[in-house]
Amino acid sequence: MLLVLKDQPPEGLPSVAADALMAGFDSPSLRQLAGMQPSDYQQARDVFMAALRELGLPVPEADDARWCLVREWAQEMLDGQRSSHEASKLIWWRGWEPSG
Repeated sequence: MLLVLKDQPPEGLPSVAADALMAGFDSPSLRQLAGMQPSDYQQARDVFMAALRELGLPVPEADDARWCLVREWAQEMLDGQRSSHEASKLIWWRGWEPSG
C-alpha cells in the first residue's frame, strides 16, 4: 500500500521482500527482490509488482490503499500502539487531506 501511495522508498523493497519470505510468502520474483541491493531501486519496483502478480495479490488503487492505512492507524490508536495525537495527525494529513 505504501508503494501505491509513493510512501515506500523503493530501496527498502528488498527488506520488505525478505520479511515476506520469512512470513511464509514465496515466489521467484520475491526471492529475486530479497537478494537485490538497495542501490538496485530502479528495478526493485518492477520486481515487486511481478512478485505481487505471482502471488496472486491485487495492487490496490490509491484511494483504497489510503483508506486501508487510515483503518490501520485507527486500530493502532485503539490498541495503544500509537498516541491519539499521532494517529489523528496521520489520518487527517495522509488519509483525509489527499482525498480532497
